[in-house]
Amino acid sequence: MNSIFFRGGMTLVMTSFMTLGCSPGYTTYSNSVALNGSGSDQGSNSQPTPNPSDTSLGICSRLDFAGITWPVKLLSNERKALALAFNITGSYEGNAGWTNLSNNFDGQGISLGINQQNLGQGSLQPLLLEISKTDLGLMQKTFSVTNLNSMTQMLNAYAQANISSLNHNFVDVNEDIFPDTNHLSPLDISDGLVSIKSAKTDASVAWAKANLFLSNGTTFKSDWKLSFINLAGSARYRSLQVNVAFNLFSKATTYFDSFKFRELRSLLVMYDFVVQNGGFSSTHLEQFTAFNKLNPNASETTRLLKLLAIRVTSVRDEYRADVTARKTAIINGTGVVHGSGRNLPKEYCYSPGEIL
Repeated sequence: MNSIFFRGGMTLVMTSFMTLGCSPGYTTYSNSVALNGSGSDQGSNSQPTPNPSDTSLGICSRLDFAGITWPVKLLSNERKALALAFNITGSYEGNAGWTNLSNNFDGQGISLGINQQNLGQGSLQPLLLEISKTDLGLMQKTFSVTNLNSMTQMLNAYAQANISSLNHNFVDVNEDIFPDTNHLSPLDISDGLVSIKSAKTDASVAWAKANLFLSNGTTFKSDWKLSFINLAGSARYRSLQVNVAFNLFSKATTYFDSFKFRELRSLLVMYDFVVQNGGFSSTHLEQFTAFNKLNPNASETTRLLKLLAIRVTSVRDEYRADVTARKTAIINGTGVVHGSGRNLPKEYCYSPGEIL
């Protein structure tokens, strides 16, 4: 992965946390290690009691970060932003946090984890390959012999077809931050181009459809469901999810810098764009640049709403309302997402306008 998508190496540090006072359903995490060089869970409507400080993570979290390995290169405010992004975007992606699990409703085969990595986009296979390589014992304890053999065959076939792009950082090293195509995710309107990635993942999706579900094609077989949930909730796999999210977060940070944003809310929105929508195209960049030239004194909130309006023009009609609801809730701090009212600063104890 080149320097566009991450800062420095992927050296990791084990971070311990202490629990501070928050209202029921929340835990405030404070980073206690000094670093060198540095469908959905809608949350509670009760007022959490944060205990932040300038040097601590200081957020109210529904996710358990205990025992997680974090990238050592993250600065203090970046660790806070990433933890917030995990919580907010993760709550949009499913009800179960680290163990979110979705079926083939969107044609992606299976989606697993806090950011719903899936087979269709080729984002889940690298994690399963990595955990099989580094902790085969965990896989053997989690899956039956028959199921593990079946999944291993699928993963090996995927690896052979994608050998040039697989690496330990789980991202495409040749990815362009502002590509010429507007079709950046399955939610986008097709531009008529054949997706090479789709062709390389079709076999994985076909495997999921043939093996993971009952005859109705939507209900998980109980053994597969239990195994995937247990895997996703393990400390080892949660740490892998953090590694992948660090790459997504770094891409979001690149957009944050490219668009010349300054506020915490903007970085959180960029992360949600990367996770849900894949990012932005060169056309989106050109249109946003033109708006900024005509509106040099626009507030950051106004600029974010304009960027959202530009980006959703590429989203398929059936998904535009959801994309808009997710992003405006982060931009404004409040909103209705998936039918539930959200007050994100109150839920997670942060200030959207904090300058980074």
